[in-house]
Amino acid sequence: MKILIFLDYSSFTEKMLAAAKMLTDNMLNPQIMVVHVNDERNFYSTTGIETELGENMERENAELRTACQQYLGESVEFHEEFGIPKLKIFESIEQLDYDLLIVGSHGNHGLGERLMGSIAEYILKHARTPVMIIP
Repeated sequence: MKILIFLDYSSFTEKMLAAAKMLTDNMLNPQIMVVHVNDERNFYSTTGIETELGENMERENAELRTACQQYLGESVEFHEEFGIPKLKIFESIEQLDYDLLIVGSHGNHGLGERLMGSIAEYILKHARTPVMIIP
């Protein structure tokens, strides 16, 4: 089974990985792809902190990759994307090959992701495979 997981770097990440692990522990040779989108909008400003933001992004990506491997095994395929998360996720669900999609019920965008979250809601309406939403 090919499983696609979208993760952001937040306090919710470990809950997502634990749920994915619980599901995949009982599967024979699952193929797991994790996609993390680095939000390009963080780099729009010209405040002079872009270098620090880039260094933080690299550190967070490395920590996220390590957490994915710890929870889901060394064979997990980890992809870092750069762009607007919502658009990259929508693009990915159309282009990638997967049997099950795992997403969180909300992102780390506060008021912009009310209730179930606009991204999770869009995915539910447009996904071509089963979707597992982690609350």
